[in-house]
Amino acid sequence: MKSVLLLLASIGLLTSSVHAASFEFETDDSGVTVKLNGELFTRYVTDQANKPYFYPIIGPTGAHMTRHYPMKDVEGERQDHPHHRGINFGHHKNNGYNTWLELKSLEKKIEGKSPEEAQKILSVMGYTVHTGYKSLKVASDHAVMVVTNDYTDHDGNWIMKDERTYTFRAPDDDSRIIDVDIKLMAPPHVLTHLADQKDAGLSIRVPHAISVDAEQGGLLINSEGDTNIDSWGKQANWCDYNGTIDGQKVGIAFMNHPASFRYPTFWHARTYGLLTANAFGTKSVGSEGDGTITLSGDEYIRLKHRFLFHKGDHKSADIEGAWEEYAGKYNYTNLFNGKNFAGWNSDNEVCWEAKDGILHAKNDPEQKGDILQTKKSYKDFVFQADFKFGEGRIDTGIFLRDTKEQIQIGESGSLKRDMTALPYIPGKGYPIQNTNAQEVFDMENWNRIKVRVKGNTYTTYLNGKKVMSYESETIIPEGPIGIQVHPKREMSLQYRNIMVREL
Repeated sequence: MKSVLLLLASIGLLTSSVHAASFEFETDDSGVTVKLNGELFTRYVTDQANKPYFYPIIGPTGAHMTRHYPMKDVEGERQDHPHHRGINFGHHKNNGYNTWLELKSLEKKIEGKSPEEAQKILSVMGYTVHTGYKSLKVASDHAVMVVTNDYTDHDGNWIMKDERTYTFRAPDDDSRIIDVDIKLMAPPHVLTHLADQKDAGLSIRVPHAISVDAEQGGLLINSEGDTNIDSWGKQANWCDYNGTIDGQKVGIAFMNHPASFRYPTFWHARTYGLLTANAFGTKSVGSEGDGTITLSGDEYIRLKHRFLFHKGDHKSADIEGAWEEYAGKYNYTNLFNGKNFAGWNSDNEVCWEAKDGILHAKNDPEQKGDILQTKKSYKDFVFQADFKFGEGRIDTGIFLRDTKEQIQIGESGSLKRDMTALPYIPGKGYPIQNTNAQEVFDMENWNRIKVRVKGNTYTTYLNGKKVMSYESETIIPEGPIGIQVHPKREMSLQYRNIMVREL
């Protein structure tokens, strides 16, 4: 096996704490192996079917995140639709030829047929032929593979071509990502017709254990709340399949980017375990007119999607929030201009100083403390800021819609230990006391905290790592955002890049 020298690890925790991940590509005659921290993440296979595909895909718990068949026989696994290989792209009728099915799919159809009849059936088969790697690059927090393919008819004549960009990420210990950007184009001097077909698009065949039909607790749900069989043929920002594998709750979120062709896509979502984002079948899958497309010359269409392999279900993994981040649908607004306190209210101005883009927070001489609050009220939002500890015992936090419920930053006065990114609820204290934040927290340098407030649910992230989700029974529906300097403490800290985006 030829190892491509494209390994670049995240080097420690230098100026800020981040999730340490290193990627590596290894190429051979059959494709590319993608490794994460020295272990198999996935493999891009180019020579085992009539189209390239990803298999296997290893999720954050170590579980396989696609069905094994037909690459491998596993006892108890449903064996149907052999063309549903891992993650793949195909179309049932591209200039009349079928790159969705493969030869194995037609074995039963040609049984008992004469050679002439069998050849007629097989003659509709098309091929997606891997033609090369334009780029294989690894950065500090992701890896990018750019590949090209030719689509041909049964005799090898050009009918379409594409360029695909695959981006691999591991933002935290709870998730792994494959971003897919496909540019479909007509070859020179060729008209490319993509018919309105049910079986067309980017697909993943999920593990049998989490499929609905396996009856082991699997759930299929989309961004609109449609579940299981009701999710078929619906337009949605994302679909999520989740269930239990090897005793652990895991899921696969399949997302559609707003820049993708015909967003939001229709979903060919099956309870036996298939998820296909079908932007072509607006009539055969959706509820609109004929979606047939013709490409020629410099015309092209672009499909943009993300596969997020996660721990937990769609709620605990905050898939809606993850899609919002992926889509870039909401712009952040700066809450702090770095020069003064326009847009804020304060009862004790001595605690605050704006200087050179930094918010300096400290106790007054009498240690009375204060809460700096936005003049504007917010319902659902994402708050984000960088903070850096100064001197003393840091005990502060981000107040959510009032001056009661907060996300802690620093030490709990009652527990005498750091509780950063965890909720404090009056009357309940700290209902969640995990140590997730400590894995990435840097006491000496800048850290980034993000708090997503949706309805009565808080979700927090520190340096890109999800820390927790909590459903509050007492939060009010709307109110200001606050930053605290705790009274009766000698302490100082700094904030910068204080931002919010409303949901």
